[in-house]
Amino acid sequence: MESKDNIDYKKLWDQGREYLRLEWDYGTLTALEKLTVLLSSIAVIAIVTMFGALALFFLMSTLVELLTVAMGAAWLANCTVAVILLLMMWVVYACRKAWIIDPIARFLTRLFLTDNDNTNRQ
Repeated sequence: MESKDNIDYKKLWDQGREYLRLEWDYGTLTALEKLTVLLSSIAVIAIVTMFGALALFFLMSTLVELLTVAMGAAWLANCTVAVILLLMMWVVYACRKAWIIDPIARFLTRLFLTDNDNTNRQ
């Protein structure tokens, strides 16, 4: 008398291995995609920061020249621009949580913790 519950263990084992291989491949591709987005974002931020620093340098140089003509003393113009830059630095430092830390945390949370890809899979 033969049972209806004959299970082909070799076929089951092969399907299990194939499933694990496909899951590993999916995880690898997802990690690479997220790493690519992260690194490209870092590169864009670095390039924008570099050009922004150059633009700020030239704007401050222009401001020094204008203030030198207006105040009559180069050292006074340089001190004024230094105070302006120190104030800007203090404002950025005071608002670092809202302007820097929170946006980075939101970006990384959306990038790594949101799992929209699994909603389409069954």
